[in-house]
Amino acid sequence: MGYLNNAESRKEHPNQNWARELLELYTLGPGHYSEADILEAARAFTGWTVRLKGGLNPREADANVPWEFTVRPAWHDPGPKTFLGQRVEGGEEVLEVLIAHPQTYRFLSRKLLRFYLSPEPPEAMVEEGARVLRSEGTRGFLRWLFTHEAFYHPSFRNSLIKGPLEYLVGLLYAAGIRELPADSSLGKGVYQALAAMGQIPFDPPTVAGWEGGPAWLAETPYLARLNLISAVANQEKSLDLSVFMEGGKVLADLVKPEAQLL
Repeated sequence: MGYLNNAESRKEHPNQNWARELLELYTLGPGHYSEADILEAARAFTGWTVRLKGGLNPREADANVPWEFTVRPAWHDPGPKTFLGQRVEGGEEVLEVLIAHPQTYRFLSRKLLRFYLSPEPPEAMVEEGARVLRSEGTRGFLRWLFTHEAFYHPSFRNSLIKGPLEYLVGLLYAAGIRELPADSSLGKGVYQALAAMGQIPFDPPTVAGWEGGPAWLAETPYLARLNLISAVANQEKSLDLSVFMEGGKVLADLVKPEAQLL
């Protein structure tokens, strides 16, 4: 609501940012809606905003008081709207239309497959995954994917590149490090390492998040990744770097903690 300016969206001047990104990045994907759909959705979402929890005055409340969602009826455009060919009035109805739309499940299926399987998942799996996602939900989708023979096919092995934060957590796990004191030399270097690798937590460059994929292995972030491995490897617990060097060619190595280095 705040990041995409809907917190200030009123019937006199509907802000389209939240509606546009909802359709483009989180549900249908590009090419499956019109500019008119964006405007109508923006009108439906007018009045959706945030306030300090409990309705506290921002000028008087403690800085740690969280924000919460709220609706201001006086800001809402009550007029009739047509979204994706259907009559809607409020934001809830827009969400219901999107939840019922088949393209939403294709879009989410593709995103999940890109995250867990391959940057370019087979179209047949995208369609099958969409059907599973719609009928069985996210838990059913993951069960279907992780038991699918394609998930273990050699052609998909080592096809994904971990982001810096995921890689860091796996690296610490591989080294047997379960706590990271902020005043330790390694603890002090973690933030700088993440910054050098291009992923500071909770600070993405755009609303779409980080580009990911091969971008993580550009020269500067890749060098920072190698330096991080070296720093962790110099801790008290030694790492079996052969697993990293061999790229997980031996299946038995994939169950070792050091497999997190891959």
